[in-house]
Amino acid sequence: MRNVNAFIGALAIASSFVIGSGIPFGGIVLAVGLGIALPLFLLIQFITDIKDKNGFWLLNLLTSLGLWTFGTGALFKIMHWPGSGILLTAALFMFFPLAILIAVFRGFVASKNKLARIFAGFGGYALSMGILFKIMHWPGSTEILSFSLPAFALGLLSIAILWKNMDKASSVLNSGFILKSLMLPVLLMTLFLGLRVSKSILDSFVAIEDNTQKSAIVQLDRGNVYVSEMKAGFIENKSENKAKAAKINYYNVKIANIDAKTAELIKFIDEIKIDIIKKSGEFVDGEKMYDKETIVWKKYDTKDPLRPSRLNLVAIMAKDQYDVPMHEIIGEEINNPAPNKHGLKLWKMLNNYRSFVVEEVGTFHTSIDSTTEKGVGAPNFSLKTKLINNFRDNMDLDKQVYAMLKGSNVSPEDLNILKQIYMELTKQERFEEVNDVKNVHWIGKTFDHSPLVGALASLTTLQSEILNARATAVGHLRSKIALK
Repeated sequence: MRNVNAFIGALAIASSFVIGSGIPFGGIVLAVGLGIALPLFLLIQFITDIKDKNGFWLLNLLTSLGLWTFGTGALFKIMHWPGSGILLTAALFMFFPLAILIAVFRGFVASKNKLARIFAGFGGYALSMGILFKIMHWPGSTEILSFSLPAFALGLLSIAILWKNMDKASSVLNSGFILKSLMLPVLLMTLFLGLRVSKSILDSFVAIEDNTQKSAIVQLDRGNVYVSEMKAGFIENKSENKAKAAKINYYNVKIANIDAKTAELIKFIDEIKIDIIKKSGEFVDGEKMYDKETIVWKKYDTKDPLRPSRLNLVAIMAKDQYDVPMHEIIGEEINNPAPNKHGLKLWKMLNNYRSFVVEEVGTFHTSIDSTTEKGVGAPNFSLKTKLINNFRDNMDLDKQVYAMLKGSNVSPEDLNILKQIYMELTKQERFEEVNDVKNVHWIGKTFDHSPLVGALASLTTLQSEILNARATAVGHLRSKIALK
């Protein structure tokens, strides 16, 4: 029976090596190994161990439950099935810590190596907590692991050195316990391999983010050209053609309103970037342009509020850090982003920005008072948008936006450009299924298990899209007036 069960355990362990191998049906193999073979092995092993005459049935029960919940939780985590957090928390917060404490402190009074047991016990407990914090993307995992790993290792080493002084009868190192203990590192390796990001992918994110930063500046400069032309046109006409100058300044006010809203969003996204970089353990207080070792080449400056900070992601050491971005942007659930995290706040600001820009461009007067430089009477054209964040495809989105605009008092000349701006700033709010998780929010889909440099690339892309929309809107307002 023991040989048969050892074979079942070997199958469970072997299934974990499909991670990263690229073999066909790897997910099915992993599910069978961790979802069927592992529980069967643990059940048979527990039935065998319960006959142990030394009275370790409680320890065997706890280790079996711990391995089962951890193995199943790892499977659920890798496959993105709901419930992984509960299973992993039960294993690492309850079953394993209790098993470690019982194993280490059984026979403590009669033991001659009490200090070693204390190091191993509390180091093992802290190690379990550190792994849990790491897997669940909770802050503080690095600090806990930095303390617990040396303490646990020192305790185990001391116990091994002082083995000759131990009471063999109180030893918990029976064959079943040893076999199950060897399975834990394999399961940990499986979990972390399943969640890792290769260096080539990280380098790709760095390159994409750098190119997107450059694209964002191109869009910023494009919009600034229109702004400069409008300001110059006002100065040129304010003495000789007050009516034209008043109309130019009327639209300058609209441009200034759009720029203020744009600056607010650019700044908020920059704050998210700096926050997740800093909380990932990186140094962001320094500033040195084109220095290979410096992350922040140019900080965000309120004197140039539309220009995003210039970052050098090559200098980031924790490129594959995904705990902090996920925790700070999403929270715990990709289908239910936490309202106090950056992501949901960003989502609301993006929707508000889209509505504001489109309404500001689509609402205007045709008659401008040359003295007050304000519109006469009620606006000749006005637009009140509604949220459109649910659509089948781009064609469906086009139809919905077109219907919304046609249902408002929009100038026919503005219709296409308003539709373009609205559509370019629109994101699908919910996805029916992402990695077997139902009803996933856009924030969850975008930043789920995203490495630090990947999250930064996504945020920079948003800034580029925002500056592109701003340039398009300002350019259209500029086109309404013949400046000369």
